[in-house]
Amino acid sequence: MKFLKSVLFVCLSAGFASCEKVIDVDLNTASPKYVIEGTIDNKSDKHWVVITQTKNFDENNNFAGVTGATVVIKDLSGSADTLKPIKDGVYETQILKGIPGHTYQLYVNIGGEVFTAQSYMPPVVKLDSLSLAKSEFASQSGIDILVVPHFTDPGGVRNYYRFAFYLNNIKSKSVIVRNDERFDGKATQQAFRGVDAEPLSGDSVEIQMQCIDEWVYKYFYSLEQTIGQNAATPANPVSNIAGGALGYFSAYTVDSKKIFIP
Repeated sequence: MKFLKSVLFVCLSAGFASCEKVIDVDLNTASPKYVIEGTIDNKSDKHWVVITQTKNFDENNNFAGVTGATVVIKDLSGSADTLKPIKDGVYETQILKGIPGHTYQLYVNIGGEVFTAQSYMPPVVKLDSLSLAKSEFASQSGIDILVVPHFTDPGGVRNYYRFAFYLNNIKSKSVIVRNDERFDGKATQQAFRGVDAEPLSGDSVEIQMQCIDEWVYKYFYSLEQTIGQNAATPANPVSNIAGGALGYFSAYTVDSKKIFIP
């Protein structure tokens, strides 16, 4: 068992002696867990499942891919696809296509340990356009340009959205999800500060709007909350993967637009 030793200094008021105490903090009690991230969408020709494993707190952040897994994605309306390993920890579909309205099931076997997940691919919601706005309050990083997607939400059914941002074709780390509780069936615009650096004149910003199912929304919502709170002891996001692995499996539809900063 490894421990992180830290020194606690207690400064006492005048008339009391200072003291120093060494505290052993156990940061390696949790067993490593597999992390599975899988996606299938309605536009790509190939789809991927990435498998890694968690590490102890004091180890480096190089997460080696898990090899030797059997990975299958099945369209519950028919075909199944056994994914091909293309590099360590990355498994690629061969024949499967993403079809809106279909439900997909993920099966992963790693040395006899089985993990499963299921995700519904919602219908496409069209992203009509993008516009730019300026925030009255700049963020801590100084970013005050907001990118505004415009779209019309289908009425009478609960919809869930994830927005991915690309600044000059580089994906942002931002995690932004919304449900339509406040704009069901309405034309809407959502202003986001989704990039990691201030966009400059001539830069491009692309927004990819994903229509996701409820369980994937819960995963990214819990991740968004953890990141936003900067928690000292963040909890793992809610996962739709059964069997004890972390991560998520998402079948989603996508539409995207790009805008240039004047």
